[in-house]
Amino acid sequence: MKRVLSTKILSSKQCDLLEDKGFYVEHHNFINTQELYFDWFSCHKIKNAIFTSKRAVTAVFSKPIEIQNCFCVGERTAKLLQEKGQHVIEVAHNAKDLSERIINNYLDYSFYYFCAKHPLPYLPNILDEFHINWQKVPVYAIVPNSMAFSGNYDAVLFFSPSGVKSYFLKNNIPNWSFCIGATTAKTLEEYTQKYTSAQIPSVEHVLECVLNYFKSHD
Repeated sequence: MKRVLSTKILSSKQCDLLEDKGFYVEHHNFINTQELYFDWFSCHKIKNAIFTSKRAVTAVFSKPIEIQNCFCVGERTAKLLQEKGQHVIEVAHNAKDLSERIINNYLDYSFYYFCAKHPLPYLPNILDEFHINWQKVPVYAIVPNSMAFSGNYDAVLFFSPSGVKSYFLKNNIPNWSFCIGATTAKTLEEYTQKYTSAQIPSVEHVLECVLNYFKSHD
């Protein structure tokens, strides 16, 4: 039986995708988030906002904020924004994709970027490089929640750069790793070259990578 460790809690349906194929699955949230105070009144009515995570959406719309247009990373982030009645005009697979769309179509726009306290630098760097008017608004912090797992896992699943770093605080290099996309892969490469990255950044596609990999390596 193949043993898999996920660095985030999976839903029952997601676990079933592996367990139905004979995998043993353990999971743990290797990172937690903490909402931060921010001066929401100064940005309670804005035209354009950028979101790169569902965490930021949840934090922002716990306040009476009105946003005309939303630009986001990830289908799940877009879905949550729409559930909150927001107008989403761009949905990108990753920060690189979103930055290219902004550069090509929205250079004259101004943005509020609702993000983590220490966001990944790619998007902010691009916005600065092309002299786009934007303002960073940190609305949550990422807190490591590392835990040592004993035993030999055939695969470990990673879903964020922070999750990668938290895992390696107390655990060894896995036999093989699977990650959700290019940004997470870049951090994972600091520890190991033995990994597979999902072509589409979703939990389900990571799980599909696991099934395909072991189907061809049995």
